Amino acid sequence: RFTASDTRNFNTPEPMELEWEIRKADYDMSGVSWDYEGEFRYNGRMHEVSLRGLPEGVRPVYSGNAAADTGTGEDLTEWVTVTVDENGVYSVDFDIADFMIYRGRSKTNPSFDDLDLGQAENQVFGDFDQDFRHWDIHVLNAFEKYYDALDAAYDGTDAAAESFEELYAAYKSDIEQVLAGDKFGNNIVKLYNPLNYILDPRTELPAWVHGSADTDSSVLISMNDGVALDMMGVDSFFAWSWDDHHVAGEPAGLTMPGVIDAMALAGK
Repeated sequence: RFTASDTRNFNTPEPMELEWEIRKADYDMSGVSWDYEGEFRYNGRMHEVSLRGLPEGVRPVYSGNAAADTGTGEDLTEWVTVTVDENGVYSVDFDIADFMIYRGRSKTNPSFDDLDLGQAENQVFGDFDQDFRHWDIHVLNAFEKYYDALDAAYDGTDAAAESFEELYAAYKSDIEQVLAGDKFGNNIVKLYNPLNYILDPRTELPAWVHGSADTDSSVLISMNDGVALDMMGVDSFFAWSWDDHHVAGEPAGLTMPGVIDAMALAGK
């Protein structure tokens, strides 16, 4: 504002003194926040951050608030070919056969629920009364659907049972126990399925990190989990940690022991 000490009318311009008083604007900035909830995921596009909730009259000037980080990674040209057409559309050709040669495998069918109860997962679903147990109902369903063919072809390979009838009976008995629930009434297989907890409000940022060289678990398992989460509308993070093997690809703090330690420290 300014104050003029002389109020006369003038026919010609004359010098006069003006008193100026410029005060700093007083704005309520308590409702201002950044317009993002967490880290951006690299997808090749430009990402930027800005302020929201600004009061009228405030116009921020940004510097360095936008980027499209190309990231760092491994050379995938041995398995992946990327081409760009005249319209700038990308296409990716992934050679799954060569990738599987690189990746290898350490399990045979039916993978986690081993025919001879030899997998660690068979022990996971055991209890004080039975150390190792069959638990995969999908294997049992396949046995029932193709019973005659499997019975005819059975030679005991990779199995402890002398006959397919004996193997089928072992699976059926164990899985019936699983479905009946433990002494607390819980289906232990469902307890180990993370998708059953995703929509629980107590669940924090679900993260799937699967090593691309993990020969124990199919990459399709983690991929199907990621697809399921997207279909459920869950904002989650999914990544294959390149060239990491089983367990080694799990970041510190997200491993099961790390989660249990954190819960113990929190007194939960």
